Amino acid sequence: AMIANVGSFDLDVTQVRIQGPHAARFAVQSERGLPPLRLPPADYNDYWITYTPECDGSYGTASSLVDHHATLVIDSTGGRVELPLSGSSYGFCERP
Repeated sequence: AMIANVGSFDLDVTQVRIQGPHAARFAVQSERGLPPLRLPPADYNDYWITYTPECDGSYGTASSLVDHHATLVIDSTGGRVELPLSGSSYGFCERP
């Protein structure tokens, strides 16, 4: 995910977090680190999301491969953005 300041004033990113029922399976990283972070006009910051499947018996199926959901939440002086995240353990684990 990328957050960019397309305005004329500094943009303060105050919080970046992952929440939801399977948030522990996802991680967020950035070259600049996590907030607080100030973006001057025309600047941006990239965030990388990593998903880690686990073989715990909660597998997607061929018709619905997604078995883990969470939300990336970014709070800033420009408002809040929520991006849905999904992942699948299908193909990473042996099915019982």
